[in-house]
Amino acid sequence: MTSIQKAAEKSVKERRGADNIRIKAGHMLTFDNLTLRADIVERQIARKVVRKSILRATGCLTLPLTILYFGAYVTACRLHEDITNVFFLESTMRNRIDDMFSSVSSVEDLWSVLGSSEPKQFLDIFFRQTDAYGNLQVRNYTEDVWGDWGMVESFNQIQGAVRFEQRRKTTGDYGSDFDCGSTITCSLCRSNEGFQTVDMFTSRPPLNLSCGSWGLPAGSSGRRLDVHEDIGRQLRLTRPELKSSFPLTTGQGVNDTFRFWLFPAETQADTKVRLNYFRDRQWLDDNTEMLVVRMYLMNAELGRNRLEQLTITFRFSEAGSVSYERDLQTLFLQFHQSMLSMLADFSFFVMLVLTSGYRVWHMWKAFLGSKLFQHLMNLGTAWEW
Repeated sequence: MTSIQKAAEKSVKERRGADNIRIKAGHMLTFDNLTLRADIVERQIARKVVRKSILRATGCLTLPLTILYFGAYVTACRLHEDITNVFFLESTMRNRIDDMFSSVSSVEDLWSVLGSSEPKQFLDIFFRQTDAYGNLQVRNYTEDVWGDWGMVESFNQIQGAVRFEQRRKTTGDYGSDFDCGSTITCSLCRSNEGFQTVDMFTSRPPLNLSCGSWGLPAGSSGRRLDVHEDIGRQLRLTRPELKSSFPLTTGQGVNDTFRFWLFPAETQADTKVRLNYFRDRQWLDDNTEMLVVRMYLMNAELGRNRLEQLTITFRFSEAGSVSYERDLQTLFLQFHQSMLSMLADFSFFVMLVLTSGYRVWHMWKAFLGSKLFQHLMNLGTAWEW
């Protein structure tokens, strides 16, 4: 025992191999002495010391596996997100929107920006139909293949209609007589699009207001069409990206929402006519609380195929000021980027199964020893799960 004590009193640098062996022997003799004692308290202390040493050693042995587990998770997440290309698109769109709407302080300012085809304005960015040299872009390459209309910032293309919807203080019909003078304005006026809630628009006739007699046979009253009358609509195949643009039939957003749509298949001049119509009819007035503009952009050229949802929300205060916010959400249409992404997912899944099985095995051992509660209350167990 004297030699063990002398070895223990030496500093770590002064100890030799024999000294370390003597110290370990001293530990073993100490534990053996504790186990031989009749005092149960000492035996319990010895068991706790031994168990803590085992747990500490096990934690050190599983540390590389934990690091590898975390690394596989981070790698899998990184390969699922095309961070660089998504940042380029979203940062560009945020800058363009801020340049457009940062100076808007009234409803008239908002209409001026929305209906402007000047460079870097709404129609120029989202409904531009010429290339960088001023040449008209192709609308359709073939009857079934869409062309270059609706291109936004070179690599993105609008999918489906651009939806305008507002929430108002009241949900009743509104609007006044309007003397329409073109196919677009008369179609909008006589169908009463935008001036009834979605539920009212699809369930009952509009207000009996005059829209003028342009384009009607002689002697016609110029009244608005009944909801069941033919307004020249044609059946088309419903694509998934168009579903959110169609009016709902039940649920939230039907009884208190007023909507109209802009279509990238129309010329920029026709789109401007639509916007001017709603501006002249004062679609936004003192009862408007919020306006939401939503569109979907497809990017199939830069990085992985993805669909970007762009939402611009305008809020109108009682004092007359206008505030806005923009939100972009990315949906990847291709789940795995490459074989490396699939390998990272598989590695993470395998390690998840192994570590979960290892933890369950420890819980079962604790249950058999009637120590499940102590096992679950252990901070290390909670951290591992």
